[in-house]
Amino acid sequence: TTTGRTKVEIQTYRTASGAGCTQSTPTVVSWTVKPQPNAGLSVTDNSGGSTSDGVICVGGQATLKASGGTSYTWSTGATGDQITVTPTAETEYTVTVKDANNCINTASRSISVNPRPVATFSTTPGAAACAETEVTYTTQSGQSDYVWSIPGTKGTDYELVSPDPITSATFSVTLKWKTGGSKEVTVTYKDANGCTPSTAAKHTLTVNAQPKLTGITW
Repeated sequence: TTTGRTKVEIQTYRTASGAGCTQSTPTVVSWTVKPQPNAGLSVTDNSGGSTSDGVICVGGQATLKASGGTSYTWSTGATGDQITVTPTAETEYTVTVKDANNCINTASRSISVNPRPVATFSTTPGAAACAETEVTYTTQSGQSDYVWSIPGTKGTDYELVSPDPITSATFSVTLKWKTGGSKEVTVTYKDANGCTPSTAAKHTLTVNAQPKLTGITW
């Protein structure tokens, strides 16, 4: 385990008839012990709360990059200094690092996988509403980075009642539709693990225009 030049004396013995054992001239062998390569292994990923913690969401990818050698062989069978993986469950990856002296070392890293949340939300009223009446859309509370998509133009097609403006912390929106037709609202967010739903929650509401009063005279 000690690196550097090492000298070892190898002594041989022979038996002389009637004289017992006698020692021959020692044979000296010298060699240099090379250090193992310093096998490094880093990770970057494209989902979850951090991009370097080795924790991804289902469907996410992680890239493992090795260093410290001249050739690399992975437990997956791949070669090269980096691999990109998409595990569906926690998986450990090992890389064997070889340097210019043909000395080897290994490094390992586990990639954990968190499930994605299922985004749902409720609408009051449900399937239909009249223009200029309040409609409330509510999704799961306690999440982060909420992103709402409301069709049309604020002030022309709808009016926000509460809150105004919508922020990344908004999990419930009340509005009034000003125009009739089919209105699809979607919402997505991140959960405590930093994972987003595979698909955004959506609800389609039919908005009936207010009737126009005609033929009334005073």
